[in-house]
Amino acid sequence: MFRQFRIGLMVMVPILAIGAGIALSDREREVKNPPSLAGEWLLDRAHSDFGRGGRGGQGEWRGRRGRGEGQESGRRQRLPDHIRIEQTNAMLTIADSSGTPLQEIVIGSAANGTTPDVPTLSGEWRKDGLEVVRQGPRGKMTQVFALEDKGRVLVIKMKRESEGRGPSREMKRTYRRVNT
Repeated sequence: MFRQFRIGLMVMVPILAIGAGIALSDREREVKNPPSLAGEWLLDRAHSDFGRGGRGGQGEWRGRRGRGEGQESGRRQRLPDHIRIEQTNAMLTIADSSGTPLQEIVIGSAANGTTPDVPTLSGEWRKDGLEVVRQGPRGKMTQVFALEDKGRVLVIKMKRESEGRGPSREMKRTYRRVNT
């Protein structure tokens, strides 16, 4: 009986090691070759879902200076209708149509932004796209940035899991790549 166990163990260990190696190499491949979200994007209202109760349908970016300008108020704001994304292996920067940075996402490490006064988050490439999770005063917010339609469509899915203040909420913003 013990001999059969040893033989079985000798067979199982290499099989498990090979499986773990394959899983790790697949994960590395995803990180090494992430899809390019870089470019200019316009909001597609017809294919977006702004959640319930929302002025989100207006697609506004409001700060102290009014519509279409920066995030002066310190509150998290939704992205504007026209965005520009710059991407490196280490970071994704989302800017408005004038090129003013609105948000930075540091890939795979603690959020250390390069631009003062710009919200900096940590993100990680997953099977579904770039996933950003942050804890806020109203609960956990998860955003997933993913390409569809052969890279012509950027879908940003947002899910806020409530921690007692208001209901949980899901939204989807769909952007179409601007041909340049």
